[in-house]
Parts: sequence; structure tokens; C-alpha cells
Amino acid sequence: MHAFLADVSRDLSGKRIFMTAAPSYLVPLAEKGLADGMRQVFAADSCVSAGGGAKGMTLPDDWRGRLCEFAGVPNVQMNYSMTELSSSNLDCAHGHYHIAPWVIPFILDPDTSKPLPRTGTTTGRMAFFDLLPDIHWGGFITGDEVTMTWDKPCVCGRTGPYLAPRIGRFSEQRGGDDKISCAASYDAHEEAMEFLVGMQSTAV
Repeated sequence: MHAFLADVSRDLSGKRIFMTAAPSYLVPLAEKGLADGMRQVFAADSCVSAGGGAKGMTLPDDWRGRLCEFAGVPNVQMNYSMTELSSSNLDCAHGHYHIAPWVIPFILDPDTSKPLPRTGTTTGRMAFFDLLPDIHWGGFITGDEVTMTWDKPCVCGRTGPYLAPRIGRFSEQRGGDDKISCAASYDAHEEAMEFLVGMQSTAV
């Protein structure tokens, strides 16, 4: 890592950059850089984005501040996404993750996998139907426990559903496999299509 940081300092110091990775990668990089005396490395209008969870790593409480100190940016843009999803759902100044407009979110009952009501605020298992892919099925279920607000605008001014900052893993509570599983069942397809048809009818 020392050689990598030396290259960063030589080639990118003071430059505007975009850097994104999981905190489990970014935090050790920042800590090593700070230990080597590297601070405010990049231009202040650079973008540093983090997402993907801690991957089992225990992060210090001030990890975002430490990363900002190393990189020289005013804040770290958090995002909630995954390999299977075409979008990065970014957080706002109030810490809420806003869902991309071409992604249909579902909150499922963690025991029955039935969709919970799309009103108020609900907590359950996160699932998506991504409208962008055209060569594979766009629906899948995650291992994430989330809290979604459906019909109350965020204080940042955005409308549409958004997630609370805290996102957990069911595997941490119940054990077992928490990998994303296929949702390409007949019932899942019918549920998604009924919702889409309902949206079209409402728009008309």
C-alpha cells in the first residue's frame, strides 16, 4: 500500500478525482495515508463515494471524517447499491438513500417474502425490480433489512420512496446465507407486472 500511496501522491496530488469503493477498502487507505502524513491530497471539488457496507470490518466512529481529512473533500457521498442493480442510490444531506426512478423497490415480509404495504414507513427485506436490463430478469431479493418511507417527502425536498440510513443484514440476526437470491418466480413476475400496470393506469 505504501507504494500505491506514493504513486497517488505523485500523480494525483491536488487534482480533481472520483473515487468509489467499500469503506473496508477506503478506511485502511485513508488511515495509512494519514499515518504517512498525507492530508488534503486531492482537489476540494473531488468526489469520494462509499458503499457496500463494512464487509465484516469494524469501522471507527469517525471514519467518514478521517476519509475527508485524507482526501481533502467536505463530505463522503454514500450510496446503496449492489452488482445486480443498474443504479447507485445516493444519500442526501439528511442521510436518506433515494431510489433511482427506473428501479421499483419492494419491502418484503422477512418470514413469508410477501410484499408489505407501499404506504407509510415499513421495515423488512429489500427487493428490487430494475427496469433497465433488457437481457436478463430485473428482479431480485437481497439479504438486507431496511426501513422504507413510501409517501412522505424527504426533508431534502425530493419526492418518492427513500431508505433510512441504517441498513442491516438478516444473516447477522438469524445466521445462514445472506447472498442475493433469484426472484424470477411466477408470483414475483405477476406482482411486478400488476404494480407496473397500476402505475400506468394512474398516470393516464
